Amino acid sequence: MKWGLTLLKYVWRFFPINYRLFFWNIIGHRIRHSVDRRLIARPRKTVPKAGHAPLVVAGTFRTANGIGQAARQTFYALEAAGLSPIAVDLSKQLATVDLEISIPLQDMPVAEEGVLIMQINGPEITAALRHLNMRRKRNWYTIGYWAWELPVFPAGWERAFPFLSELWAVSKFSAKAFGKHKKAPQITVVGHSINVPKNIKPDRALFKFPKDAFVFLSMADTMSSLTRKNPFVSIRGFKQAFADRDDVHLVIKVRNLEHYKQADRDLRLAINDAQNISLIDDTFTDDEIWVMLSSIDCLVSLHRSEGFGLTIIEAMGLKKPAIVTAWSGNMDFTTAENTYLIEPGFIPCTDKYSIYSGGHTVWADISTDQAAKAMTNVLEYPKIRRDIARKAQQDVTRIANNKTLGKTMIERIYGAKCPSSRKTGQI
Repeated sequence: MKWGLTLLKYVWRFFPINYRLFFWNIIGHRIRHSVDRRLIARPRKTVPKAGHAPLVVAGTFRTANGIGQAARQTFYALEAAGLSPIAVDLSKQLATVDLEISIPLQDMPVAEEGVLIMQINGPEITAALRHLNMRRKRNWYTIGYWAWELPVFPAGWERAFPFLSELWAVSKFSAKAFGKHKKAPQITVVGHSINVPKNIKPDRALFKFPKDAFVFLSMADTMSSLTRKNPFVSIRGFKQAFADRDDVHLVIKVRNLEHYKQADRDLRLAINDAQNISLIDDTFTDDEIWVMLSSIDCLVSLHRSEGFGLTIIEAMGLKKPAIVTAWSGNMDFTTAENTYLIEPGFIPCTDKYSIYSGGHTVWADISTDQAAKAMTNVLEYPKIRRDIARKAQQDVTRIANNKTLGKTMIERIYGAKCPSSRKTGQI
């Protein structure tokens, strides 16, 4: 048997690399899924008895993207509601490590039962469970906490369903897409909270923002697709509205441009030689993001689709006006009273950068004229701008504070009779 495997490996090396990659892309995931079904523990159907079972949040805590930020906020929310959850980091295994954080990270408990909140999306669930050593005979209540940005079910994510007790969706929009699969587990909408730092102070010099200009900001991560985030319409709209005025400035904040050379070229070509548009390609800590948001005058998020919209709600929490596409996940918290909502048209979902494959579906499209008009209105009508920003902060403070969302999570898991405890990782 051992001799046969050695011979097979020897022969395998003679196949061209493109044939081997094709094999693993087409057949490999089926083999892995078959192995997973035999080795990974099935989730328990009921929550363990309160008082002794660990409560774990597993996610990419040290990764500076939306999913990493969501994991951190879930931890803070559960803490604010009276628990001490265990944070288990999967950044090294599933993403990148590009942050140092203050949250105390621990190893996965060896307990046979507990509650596990997996703040990662469908494709990473089985890999994460392997890294967490969730093998057979372990009996954990396992919650998938997912975000999705299109109105159709994401193909392949259903492979995670057998390993989940239930599913949390970050928005009604995402929940509706997940619910389209007939084998989906029970779905509950559980949004994100935000934790606005106290005494946050603007620092324009830190980011080289013009001292006296009115600053608009658009943010994107190339790994989340520049087609979907769509900073290009912000650039076109800004140029149409303000030409080369030096009292108005647009900042395009991105990360991971080095991984998508075509996106890099497209973005720099769109900006061209505009002196009142600047590009920042960098990874910031959570604290730096808060300082940056506090240093601007208006956020622009004319996306094609959002699973939730963390940056939008963070800007709102800082009492900043936001120009936002009136569609998808952000509609759980954005209204005509607290943001500048722009009604989109709809176009077929095609992604130049091949990150999203929408199939037979659509996503939003904002015109250059709409973007230009919205930016002009924000600048020219300061009283309306202040009223909208004030309402934004009030609404976010009410619906997205850590304590409120933490209580929602606890009640969803344990029910109204959940006792509060400060025992590490326990209820």
